[in-house]
Amino acid sequence: MPSSTLLIFFTSILSIYVLIHYYLLRHTLGALRGLSMHLRLGIAAVLVFFALLYPLSRTMAGVLLPGLSGWLLWMGAVYAGWLVYMLAGLVLRDLFQAVRLALHRIPKMPNMHPKTLVFLALLAAVIAALGWWNAAHPDIVRLDLTLSRSSALRYPLHLVVATDLHIDESVSPKRVQKWVSLINRQKADAVLLVGDILDGHQPHRLDSRFAESLRQLQSRTGVFAVPGNHEYYVGIDSALAFFRSAGITALRDTAVVIDEAFVLAGRDDRTRSSFGQARKRISELLKNIDPALPIIVLDHQPFDLNEIVTAQVDLQVSGHTHHGQLVPFNWITGQMYEKSWGLLKKNATFIYVSSGLGTWGPPMRLGNRPEIVSIRVNPKPASDET
Repeated sequence: MPSSTLLIFFTSILSIYVLIHYYLLRHTLGALRGLSMHLRLGIAAVLVFFALLYPLSRTMAGVLLPGLSGWLLWMGAVYAGWLVYMLAGLVLRDLFQAVRLALHRIPKMPNMHPKTLVFLALLAAVIAALGWWNAAHPDIVRLDLTLSRSSALRYPLHLVVATDLHIDESVSPKRVQKWVSLINRQKADAVLLVGDILDGHQPHRLDSRFAESLRQLQSRTGVFAVPGNHEYYVGIDSALAFFRSAGITALRDTAVVIDEAFVLAGRDDRTRSSFGQARKRISELLKNIDPALPIIVLDHQPFDLNEIVTAQVDLQVSGHTHHGQLVPFNWITGQMYEKSWGLLKKNATFIYVSSGLGTWGPPMRLGNRPEIVSIRVNPKPASDET
């Protein structure tokens, strides 16, 4: 990715982050104007500390002890989730007061009452706690599909899909072990990990904590993965080395025949083009495969869906969107993607976009559930082939 583009992107994000905290501090100190200057400065210092916690712990993960960096990163991420709903509360309060001002119900915008500030802070904390609980309890989504070329199958095919685990220093090894147990309980023919398995900037430090857990994933034919954008952010070579140590077969613009029953095509992530090399087109990826076999494609980001329809793909599984992860961001992802979450059928092609299993940033989910997707593909009689 060009350095100038990165500079503009990070400068914009930093500017927004600073403005948000200026807005929060202005309201907080205004509401607490009755306290002594020392107390107000102390409260401001605490807010600044938490504001810096996530970006600094993410940046300094390589020089801190793994346990310490994980704990600091988790606290900073929890604060970020609280901040989303605290900010929403402040904006709604200001909009309400602005309407009153416009209707001449009040002579000027009033300072916030201390009780209002405390109420909004506690409400944001309760919402964040509910989101944390929700994120810790994944759902099992079950799909029963008959594909256009299912007659080539000799038996019902059971695929278990997980996307967007986002394993980094802040993720508990117990949580990853829980995910592994839930996946193994499904007794899959193939386990498919569809991108953003890793996060952070130190994948080599995750190896001893998480690779052994992922190595325990069980299926009849293997565990397969494609990279997502975060595998490129952490370093694609390091991410692929982690996959190997975890016993995961990485598919990067590769199509393989599994059990002489179906084609599994793994696409490299579209982020690859930002690192100087374009990925293959789906038509190129599939040009030498047996056209009688069902084609199942793994592609982390659900863009260019018409391309896979034209290529007569039977099923594509994607992730990436998190379905917004936190309300109201699901509305944004709903506008950005043709399908932000769930099952879509275009002509004879099924597309499933998963909301993901893990979280990015705040360890919370609201307005959606984390999920493992169990897909049963049923054979059909050759006479039903269309």
